[in-house]
Amino acid sequence: IDFGKASKEYINEEIDTIQKLRSDNNYLYKLSMEKIVNWINFYINNQESVNGQSINNIYSIVGERGTGKSSFISTLQKIIDSQGYLENKNARNRSNVYVLPKIDPTIFNSRVRMIEFFVATLKSEVDKEHKKLHFGYTKTDDDFMALEKFNKLIREIVTILKDMRVKESIVAEKKSAVEVLQTIQDQNNFREKISDLMITFLILVNKNQKEDYTHIALLVDDLDLVPNKHVFETLQDMFQFLQYQKELIVFTAYREEQLNNSVIDVLISENKQLLDEKIIGMEELRKQAVSFIEKGLSRNQRVYLLI
Repeated sequence: IDFGKASKEYINEEIDTIQKLRSDNNYLYKLSMEKIVNWINFYINNQESVNGQSINNIYSIVGERGTGKSSFISTLQKIIDSQGYLENKNARNRSNVYVLPKIDPTIFNSRVRMIEFFVATLKSEVDKEHKKLHFGYTKTDDDFMALEKFNKLIREIVTILKDMRVKESIVAEKKSAVEVLQTIQDQNNFREKISDLMITFLILVNKNQKEDYTHIALLVDDLDLVPNKHVFETLQDMFQFLQYQKELIVFTAYREEQLNNSVIDVLISENKQLLDEKIIGMEELRKQAVSFIEKGLSRNQRVYLLI
């Protein structure tokens, strides 16, 4: 064989709809992607609850290094952004999902918390969308009132986040992370403010784009790549403030073992004296770590990318 004369034609076709996904038998994670797409449709069509239980809005993409988690989540982003998860785009009462820019986990190496970055991203998207509008309306117009409400909520949320940081720095010196977490949770109306912010965000982007956006998608790639302390803080933010928010769908990719180890590392620091006194052992901390993670990142809402 003269390999110098040999040639091969490569065809690269983007997968951005459920129809293309089903027709492409060569896509490595076809079944995993179909499972997520089916779940998206299930979630947006069952907003209140299933059998009286609220639906967890966090979905996980789990895999080892090199299994293609980042490529998978980028393909998922394209499918959601192009409304490719819909069986019929012309169907009545269809729901659209507004896709926020994918979160870079290295940001959490700094002092920025996930909830802070999420709020800042919503503000950035509103600013970007409203630069396209002509600001010729008066103070009685719905557009103006919605924008005023959004900015007011941003100011209130930023104030609460500042207070949280002050309380954490004071309380954390003498109390455990669990007690610090309780102090944060005492901000009873914070979750409601985040929900109000997302509802107002959807009103604003719908007016500008003339779309029927009903949900927001947040994608977090390689959650486990950041330092252990920040992994734990990020999970806390997700579970406290973003979980069970009806307007939000969260997708996060991570390596399971590393995520478990990050939580265990924090628990070891918190329970050092109990470990030294042999009151508890490592097996107990492993169970605590797994329990903490699975309460927020349900096994029923995970796909495993295996080669």
